[in-house]
Amino acid sequence: MTKRILVAVLVAVVASASVLSAQSTTGLRLVMKMELQEVVTSGAPPAAANSMTAMMGDMFKKMLLPEGAAEMEFLTDGQSVRTEMHGTMGTLAKGSVILYPVGQTDGYVLNPGEKTYYVLKMPQAPTLPAGMTLPKPEISVKPSGTFEIIAGHRAERVNISFRMPIPVPEGVDLPPGMPTELTLDLENWCATDLKMPAAAMRLLNGVAQSMPGFGLDEMAKACPIAMRSRMRMSMMPGYELVTNITSASEASPSPDMFSLPAGLKEVPPPTPRMPGGEN
Repeated sequence: MTKRILVAVLVAVVASASVLSAQSTTGLRLVMKMELQEVVTSGAPPAAANSMTAMMGDMFKKMLLPEGAAEMEFLTDGQSVRTEMHGTMGTLAKGSVILYPVGQTDGYVLNPGEKTYYVLKMPQAPTLPAGMTLPKPEISVKPSGTFEIIAGHRAERVNISFRMPIPVPEGVDLPPGMPTELTLDLENWCATDLKMPAAAMRLLNGVAQSMPGFGLDEMAKACPIAMRSRMRMSMMPGYELVTNITSASEASPSPDMFSLPAGLKEVPPPTPRMPGGEN
């Protein structure tokens, strides 16, 4: 159960990366780089090599960015969204193209090399056993009043924290070292001069509604467009997820860029898995 909850959260992170990065009422092209960096805390003893937390950190590193840093290119005409992967992230292979045509909440993931595609459904929260409820998360949003110019756009540093106990079925004992609380701490640099169009906002709302109780809508409203972000998660001890928008420019994409090409074969979507473990 705990693994399914953690996998669901990571799937939401991946889905959000492909949805939340269309930010203009006109055409826009963005390039984002995502990487995991090791956190070095002065004076803190290193985690034991065989500890549960170290093992979890390594598993999620391999699951989220198995080949290291990944670059993504986002393209929008203000209504539809296209993401091209220049690296591997989660179940999205290098070269994959994610399409969200206007008016759709589900997307398509294309493999141009194999001429296949699958339907990308919004992430769903795991089903809890009878009698269990999802704890309400505690979310804190603290604007700093500090600004920087990032990729040509003004951004304010906003610190966001998320805390939620992990529900455990009655009578189940977690292994020693297994986190009992899901935490996220983000240092986001939120764009102040880029706006999210209504069409992309509807996709954002779809992600939040498909994961009820996780507070995704509140966090997204606090920072719709993060030009730079550092995120630390209890499920990835010793690492932080760093994202940077390295380029932002106007674009006039053809409508064909957001259409499902003819001649592709539909295949089943891959199943997210914990490396070395069960779903």
